[in-house]
Amino acid sequence: MAHVVEGNVRSTALSNGTVPTLNAQKTISINVDNGVVIDTDINVVIANVQGTNGVVHAIDKVIVP
Repeated sequence: MAHVVEGNVRSTALSNGTVPTLNAQKTISINVDNGVVIDTDINVVIANVQGTNGVVHAIDKVIVP
């Protein structure tokens, strides 16, 4: 399952905080103090893959809704 947030947000524009997903099933927490970490234990391993309709950040674990 893909978790999509609004906007074309590159990793350099991220900041610590929470972001709702577009399907409204989950709010994700983002921490950028040491790399980009989602929900305390999910690491962004490939960032800023630009697509035609947004940017993709690959992660190392599944986000459960």
